[in-house]
Amino acid sequence: MIDIQVNLLKNRLYITYSPYPENTLENQIAAITKAAEKLTPGFTCITRIIDVGTIDEQIMQFIRKGRKLLVERGMAGVVRVGEFSLEQAATAGLIPSEVATYYSKYPCPVFIADTSEKAETILDLYEKDRKKT
Repeated sequence: MIDIQVNLLKNRLYITYSPYPENTLENQIAAITKAAEKLTPGFTCITRIIDVGTIDEQIMQFIRKGRKLLVERGMAGVVRVGEFSLEQAATAGLIPSEVATYYSKYPCPVFIADTSEKAETILDLYEKDRKKT
């Protein structure tokens, strides 16, 4: 299951991943694409991943494909909410000391927050700072 919301005023995309059947992954990519098309380049994104269980290579490919799509559409920054980011890195074969390198490969800034509220604050401050430059 994937829940996608768009906030046009903030130019922000919200994606919450939860357990989903693998046969719906392409439909979920289509839903992300449709949502991202409503936003203008420079948009930001908050992602939450809850209770997905074991992350296999097919799901990792889905996550990579979604990330690539969002970057191509003009995503300027993303906040990952929760501890999943560390689990995802571990699943990708990274040890904790490699996590910073893993995230440095993103073409846009990646932040981590422990709550959705903190994620909002991080992106609001990030966007305010971007507008100054």
